[in-house]
Formats: sequence, C-alpha cells, structure tokens
Amino acid sequence: MSTTSRSILDALLGPDGEEQILSHPWARLHVLTTRCRGLTASDQPQVQMLGLALGALGNLVSRRTLGLQMERVIFHGAGDTSPFTGLSDLPSVHLPLTRENLRPALLASGSIPLVLSGVSIPGAGSGVYRDGGVLDYHPDLEFGPGEGLVLYPHFYPYVVPGWFDKSLRWRRAGPANFRRALLISPSPELVARLPYGKIPDREDFVRLPDAERLRAWRQVLAEGQRMGDELRELLASGRLAEHIRPL
Repeated sequence: MSTTSRSILDALLGPDGEEQILSHPWARLHVLTTRCRGLTASDQPQVQMLGLALGALGNLVSRRTLGLQMERVIFHGAGDTSPFTGLSDLPSVHLPLTRENLRPALLASGSIPLVLSGVSIPGAGSGVYRDGGVLDYHPDLEFGPGEGLVLYPHFYPYVVPGWFDKSLRWRRAGPANFRRALLISPSPELVARLPYGKIPDREDFVRLPDAERLRAWRQVLAEGQRMGDELRELLASGRLAEHIRPL
C-alpha cells in the first residue's frame, strides 16, 4: 500500500509539483507529520501496536503524555509568518519545505500507523515519520492573530483533537482556537441521505465491490458540489451569517 500511495503522489505532483507549490505567489503549504520514537517507530506490527496501546493509555490521562513517544513536525513554506510557530501543547518542530523533503513529507502525512510504512525524510533529522493525524486528527490549533476568517472545511460538526481521542466524547475541541474560524460541515440530515448513511471511508475498499463503491462516491461528490453551490449563493446574497452557529 505504501508503494501505491507513493505512485499516486507522484502522479498528482508530476515532474514539477514541488516548484509550483514552493513558488506559489500567496499560498503557503503546511504539512503536519508525527515523528515517532521508541516502540511507535517500529514497523513490526506487534511492537508498533504495543507502543500505540501505551500511547492510548497515557492519552486517557492527558494528551501531553503523547510527547513521550511522539513529536509534531510541521513542514511549511511560511517562514516566521506561520501562525503555528508558537504551539506548545505538544513537542513541536518547524522545518522549511524544500524540493527534497516535500514529497516524503506529504507521503508521511498520510502514512497511517499499522496500515502504511513509516517514512524517512531527508534533512529532517533521524526518526520515523507517520500520519500527522495521530497527534492532530482534526487540527485543534491556534490559528494566530488576524482580522480575516479561517475557512475550516470538515466532515463533522465537531473537532476531535487527536487520533486517540476518537472514542473520548469529553475530549472534543472547545471554542478557544476557533474564535475566527468558520467550520463548514454537512448536516446530519445530509449525511443520512448519503449511500449507507455515512461519509465514505477506506473501509469501503474492503466491503464494497468497485462498481458499487464508485457509484456511492460519485453520489457523495455530487452532494459536495451542491454544498459548494449553496455556500456560494449564501455568500453572494449576504445571508451567510443567518446560518452560522457557535462551535
């Protein structure tokens, strides 16, 4: 699966994707990864699973215990203007995106533990890099000062800070980091209308025949397009504020 992921990434970026991203006139990409140490750095499933289990137990007490085995590493091209340079909730390192590390950083950012292999990133220091979602499942980060809004497209009307928090209903993000964020998500009614009443996920590759999976995913894409059209209409008519609710 790691080889397939690498091939998909290569096809997406093409021969000059790094240059296009790094030289963009205004967009500054941030790639969140998790540098793993100790047992979680192993690609032996039993050893890695033990490390993750220990991480989950510590996380029950406090998210900060995850720093014993993991470190947030953010690769970005924003320099000192990155809104995330002051993060202190977990051990965090900020490294510049370069032509040499952009592809492996992107690959690492989606390398799910126990599913895909860990990634080594040139020039980033020793360690095994995995999915940034382990620490920041739905990023609950301070977006920094500013007068504008931060657009946060999402698939839930709530934010789960870390991968280990998925089953912890009391560990959901509060409003502190979302003071100027606009979170946009499908309503429960829309999700109920989707095939099988859910957002598509990777389990569909296992439990659905290809033709049925593609048909369901295309229907979801059409619903997403309809959501986009509705948002465009609300913006154009000036009625967006009527539909905003506090987090």
